[in-house]
Amino acid sequence: MLGYFAWQAERGPRGFTYQKNLTEQLQKLTAQLETIRGDHSILEARVAELRPDAIDPDLLDEMARKNLGFVSPDQIVVHFSN
Repeated sequence: MLGYFAWQAERGPRGFTYQKNLTEQLQKLTAQLETIRGDHSILEARVAELRPDAIDPDLLDEMARKNLGFVSPDQIVVHFSN
């Protein structure tokens, strides 16, 4: 009987191997969450710059040129793909 419980503790569906895999998965997901939080804060800052009470003129100019194609006749626009 002791052998059965020892085997279950090591290789069973809730044994040490399962716990190790859960710990590794938790570490990977935590790293992914931190990356997503960083991206979120960057996007949040850009959205804050677009609010009507605090529009950044440079950002507005950049977006108008990129999205709407607004340029002066004497300007040349070069688009780079990302």
